[in-house]
Amino acid sequence: MADKYTDWNELVTDRDPDTGELVNVEGRDWYIKLRPASGVYLLHLAIHGGAIEAPPEQLAEHAAGDRPFYTFAGTRSSGNASLHITSTRFDEPQAVDLARQATRIVSWHGSAGRADEAVTYIGGLDSELGSLIRARLTEAGFRCEDPPGDLGGMSPRNICNTGLRSRGVQLEISRAQRRQFFTPDLQRSTIQDPANRTAAFYAYVEAVNRGVADLACDM
Repeated sequence: MADKYTDWNELVTDRDPDTGELVNVEGRDWYIKLRPASGVYLLHLAIHGGAIEAPPEQLAEHAAGDRPFYTFAGTRSSGNASLHITSTRFDEPQAVDLARQATRIVSWHGSAGRADEAVTYIGGLDSELGSLIRARLTEAGFRCEDPPGDLGGMSPRNICNTGLRSRGVQLEISRAQRRQFFTPDLQRSTIQDPANRTAAFYAYVEAVNRGVADLACDM
């Protein structure tokens, strides 16, 4: 389904034609959480956080630890898909600024995938880091595949590719895979509580971080 909004300005300025009130209100419909830092080496992004694509926000934040992290998250009881802005047009100013400071970027997403197949599609222009993450995920027992064309993350306009090296990694995690990370389901109330995280959640994040560490860079 096509995005309702083509960019950030459209999303935050949309008004109800009958009442003139804003349709998307910060604190009611969405929030932004970020942890900035000067001299950013690695940035974890989840631009479709909250209930837009559950649970990339939680995965990215846990992977980041105390390092730079950003999420734009939907908080509605329903209809969060309308807050989705695709990665090549996501231009929220704080996200853009943080990404431009980063040497490496890992962008976390949820994809539909095949109905019952737990898989991660690893894309983006940072093939070096992508290969290392893929190796570690595979080693940990998670299935990885090359992404189909629409999930490739190969556009230079994709926010994951807008850092200092003009290349990043995009993780597209199938719904079947994401369901393994929480019990009993992927409802917003479930994913907000760390007590509902499974061993697979922590193993997955650890594998991604091991891939990053394999670059042997001073982080």
